[in-house]
Amino acid sequence: MTASIGISIFPSTDCGANDLIRQADTAMYWAKHQGRSQLCLYNHRMQEETRERLHLFNDLYQAIRDNGFTLVYQPQHNAEGEVTGAEALCRWVNNGQSVYPDVFIAAAEETNLILPLGDWVLTHACQTLRQWIRNKSLPPSFKRLAVNISPAQFMDPEFEAKLDKTMKSCDIDSSVLELELTESLFMGDKDLIREKMQRLSNKGYTFALDDFGTGYSSLSYLQKLPIDKLKIDRAFVMDINPDNRPASIVDAIIQLGQNLDMDIIAEGVETDQQQIYLKDHGCRNYQGYLFSRPLREDMFVSYIHKRPI
Repeated sequence: MTASIGISIFPSTDCGANDLIRQADTAMYWAKHQGRSQLCLYNHRMQEETRERLHLFNDLYQAIRDNGFTLVYQPQHNAEGEVTGAEALCRWVNNGQSVYPDVFIAAAEETNLILPLGDWVLTHACQTLRQWIRNKSLPPSFKRLAVNISPAQFMDPEFEAKLDKTMKSCDIDSSVLELELTESLFMGDKDLIREKMQRLSNKGYTFALDDFGTGYSSLSYLQKLPIDKLKIDRAFVMDINPDNRPASIVDAIIQLGQNLDMDIIAEGVETDQQQIYLKDHGCRNYQGYLFSRPLREDMFVSYIHKRPI
């Protein structure tokens, strides 16, 4: 058992009993937000930020209800420069201002809106993929569209049925969809997760482990999972230099993926030096601004038509 404690001090806050209780409750909210077994002392900035967060939660709910999000697609390339896939990324413009994905995704997780948001992303990504396939917009080198699946979404008892229903309604094969999972998922029931992944893998879905190297997965557990691809986190890629430690981490991830017979893709590739280093050390798949920023659906199609076939 743990306790989260919020404190408001009288008379420094110059208010009555009801206000003191409200302020202590606000401080307790902040204590919970920071994690378990925390203690927070109330200050006026807390109230302002709490009000801002409530506005964000309300706007997020309305955006989900009113179809207020968009998807963009960042191309993935092989060492020959061909487009081999794409990652679907969710974007939100709220009251004329772009909201960072880390901000609204965290808010969605906190308010249990991550399930309807995740369902929206999955459905619209599959609808886009269906359109590309029907219009023959994709080159022969294109293999899969990657969609991020949150831990809460993956652990939803209805996720598998929803996924199958979406694929059936869009009339696309499971083999063209890649489910991106984060390492934080594996803090849950490992046996249940492995069984669920195996069922989906048996149906033809593939899995990518996103931001690999920053999370919680153990190597002994990793080799028991039907993971097809490791994504090297951009934090390691950004600092690639043959003389520093991150390059050693990148080398180790590449070697691990090869030993486990997994594909490797590096995220956040922005310079020729990074791409050359990765290629020379055995990573032959890349995603990042060196090639393209995330693109709207129509711009993505235009982009891939300009690439080598």
